[in-house]
Amino acid sequence: MATASGGNTIVQAPFVIRQSAIPEAEWMLEAEQADLHGLLRSFSERSGIKFHYAALPTVKVDATCAGPTVITILRCLLGAETNMLFHYAGLAGNDTNEQERQPKEIWILASSLSPPPIASVRPSDCGSTESKGISRPVESVQNELTKEQDVDFLLRQADSEDPEKRMNALAGLARLDKADSPEVYDAVARSISDNDARVRGQAVYALSQIENDPNALNNYLQQALQDSELGVRLMAIDAIESDTALLQQALQDNDSSVRDYAASKLQAIMQH
Repeated sequence: MATASGGNTIVQAPFVIRQSAIPEAEWMLEAEQADLHGLLRSFSERSGIKFHYAALPTVKVDATCAGPTVITILRCLLGAETNMLFHYAGLAGNDTNEQERQPKEIWILASSLSPPPIASVRPSDCGSTESKGISRPVESVQNELTKEQDVDFLLRQADSEDPEKRMNALAGLARLDKADSPEVYDAVARSISDNDARVRGQAVYALSQIENDPNALNNYLQQALQDSELGVRLMAIDAIESDTALLQQALQDNDSSVRDYAASKLQAIMQH
């Protein structure tokens, strides 16, 4: 695969990332059946912003995105409702606009992603501002996945030796209306202790979707909050809906990203 880079452009077929002089469209991204993970790695290198993602599906993406910030492009690529956390470098003064444009690190939480893991994602063309409505990916195989043979396939993939396949299987199982299936539940529950952090993170999300017992879910989230991987702990915070005790526990985490996210969720609960 040929790769070329210039002062303002990265071209790595099948995608292009460039900075533009067009007002309100500083960043431009074009992709055609590009590997999502590879695309994010290149975008991270080009922008100088470190991206973290505990459990993103392995998919091919088609996208045409333009906007003033890296955040704009990520929302176009991953979906307007994608939940992200930002860490900003210290800046002199209180220029919040500049901070919004240049975070130092971005955590992408998979729980807010909509595309199924075994379908291509095709976001529509994106507008040039974050306030403009952006369509979510339009392709879906959820109806097809209701077939028993597809459930069986995902269950087999959940036991694969390949962590990518296990992760994608969990993402698929989370979208099935199979919460009462012991086989599905067992496959998801045991993955919370997987040896791969990405799989554990996806298991946290899947459990938040299929576990109907709040107490049982909180037990899994308690385990995830003790995980050694930052991304898994962030996923656990994202899955907490109203348990203030768990959020209070997370306020003692050794990473400021977890503490800050827990504090923001606590504040939101208190305001309601």
